[in-house]
Amino acid sequence: MRILIVDDKEENLYLLETLLKGNGYEVVTARDGVEALDKLKEESLDMIISDILMPKMDGFQLCRECKRDDSLKKIPFIFYTATYADAKDEQFALSLGAARFIVKPIEIDVLVQTIRDVIREHKEGLLVTPKEPIKEEKIYLTEYNKRLIQKLEKKMLDLEKSEKRIKYLYSVLGAIRGVNQLIVREKNRGILIQKTCDVLIRARGYNTAWLGLLKDEKTFAMVVGSPLGADVSRFCEQVLRGDHPPCIKKALTKKDLFMVMDRSRDCGDCSLKKLHLGRNSLLMRITHKSKLFGFLVLSLEPDVYIDQEEKGLLEEVTGDIAFGLHNIELGENLDKRTYDLKERVKELNCLWEISNLVEKPDISLEVIIKGIVNLLPSAWQYPQITCARIILEAKEYKTKNFKETTWKQSSDIMVHQKPVGTVVVYYLEERPQRDEGPFLKEERNLINIIAERLGEIIEKKQGEVELQQSYQKLQKTMEDTIYTIGKIAETRDPYTAGHQKNVSQIATFIAQEMKLPQDKIEGIRIASLVHDIGKISIPSELLNKPTKLTEIEYSLIKDHSQVGYDVLKSIEFPWPIAEIVFQHHERLNGSGYPNKLKGDEIVLEAKIIGVADVVEAMSSHRPYRPALGIDAALEEISKNKGTLYDPEVVDMCFKLFKEKRFKF
Repeated sequence: MRILIVDDKEENLYLLETLLKGNGYEVVTARDGVEALDKLKEESLDMIISDILMPKMDGFQLCRECKRDDSLKKIPFIFYTATYADAKDEQFALSLGAARFIVKPIEIDVLVQTIRDVIREHKEGLLVTPKEPIKEEKIYLTEYNKRLIQKLEKKMLDLEKSEKRIKYLYSVLGAIRGVNQLIVREKNRGILIQKTCDVLIRARGYNTAWLGLLKDEKTFAMVVGSPLGADVSRFCEQVLRGDHPPCIKKALTKKDLFMVMDRSRDCGDCSLKKLHLGRNSLLMRITHKSKLFGFLVLSLEPDVYIDQEEKGLLEEVTGDIAFGLHNIELGENLDKRTYDLKERVKELNCLWEISNLVEKPDISLEVIIKGIVNLLPSAWQYPQITCARIILEAKEYKTKNFKETTWKQSSDIMVHQKPVGTVVVYYLEERPQRDEGPFLKEERNLINIIAERLGEIIEKKQGEVELQQSYQKLQKTMEDTIYTIGKIAETRDPYTAGHQKNVSQIATFIAQEMKLPQDKIEGIRIASLVHDIGKISIPSELLNKPTKLTEIEYSLIKDHSQVGYDVLKSIEFPWPIAEIVFQHHERLNGSGYPNKLKGDEIVLEAKIIGVADVVEAMSSHRPYRPALGIDAALEEISKNKGTLYDPEVVDMCFKLFKEKRFKF
């Protein structure tokens, strides 16, 4: 049994051909009625199964031509279609002489059985055909045109729906893409939330959008809206004052992620209620990891409804906004820690210079005091507008720009528990009030330390010991800040919590075993405590990914060396901390990153931290694998000794773990 199937869609031909061949039939295919007639004239065929809508010649025309041809009219003809088929289509098809009119979808078993029934009826002469198939051309064309026009109208309606659907999806994509671009680009909260409202208005055509960030559980710190205008501005000011509309009063007591409100019923006397004709408004909570940042409220157009897709869009948008606000917080925290660290380094450098000044041989007390008074402004947060004066036993020592103002702080110089003088620092201009005044609490501590130190210098006997204690206090403050910055990176990646501390211990012991100078050992210890600070820029989802990274993802991970360098390069450490962090993933053979440095191009400190980093990482658990153990880590550095890792560093690391039984 040879069957001709006619359809202009390749996938339809393939599926039906596979089905028929699987049931033992031979199959011939054609892609339109013209090609089908050619095949019918060239080959001996036992059945025709045809779609309706096709180019050149459709199924109705093909059926009519077959039934008008004496050599073809006895071949059973089956219509098999899913395109706009209704009862009148079936009636018209049967009037042309078709044996069956099958509408997709249909169960495979039913389709196969129908084909078998038609074959059996044909063999037994039982096929029922109209006594008078349409012969008059005029009647045929009239009915044919009716059917064709109806199908084309339906197809146009479907195309219109598809076009609306594409437009909707494009607007959805535009909204999500616009918000994501803002999150990457904008680091200012106010600009981020204002532009987010603008993006939603442009991309989705909402009537109004307003977004408020909470200061506490009941009051707002910031409220913005779009489109910008007098009504929206007044509304935002009203909310900021604490005069909350009904939706906010309700949202502050409920925990629903989405609240759909009927304006006529739920919005009371809200000033935005009468601005637009839409029936509904929508309020959404902006949350990230259970923290509520604020609310987004949208007034909807009359033809916009909150279906599952719209909810999905808005859920993704609010999630992105919350993530952006969370990242801004992290960035501000890092900026503050970096700023604080710079201030502590300045203070430490001031004490260091004072110490160096005092250590000079044969230096007089007067020269020491003159040197100290000129060093003081450099340790304050606004050195360009800072001046200082030291009064000692009725004698004054002043900076060249000295001028008395109302913005000052002072500390008495005590010798044997008696005041002998005063250290005073002034701001020449008014500065923002911080820590109960224009001066930082650390600066108040610093001036007290300096005054105390001056007393100690005058007392002479206790000078050196007390200065060292003062230096250690500020050094501890700096180390605490460094430790806090390191923790910021580890909060993004819980699997590596404690990693930097462990690396610091290993690297410090290796440096000690190599008999390096104490100053260099201290630099290695500090650098290893912040060597992964650059991971603050990497999404936590990537750091915690349990599967293998893609090339793009791995390239993002590798950027952390550059980011760490950028964060640390502006801080004046006594050691090249930024450069050590920048190079800790370089390898001897040039296979490392970011600059593929080789051999002696890599600083020794980075070589030591690189080995310590590999040993600690392989020995510890990661989201994409369990801990490999110290033996596997030592095997790795041994196998690549001299190729990737410095031989002396590897030898000292082996000695540390094998001979001294070091554990972290």
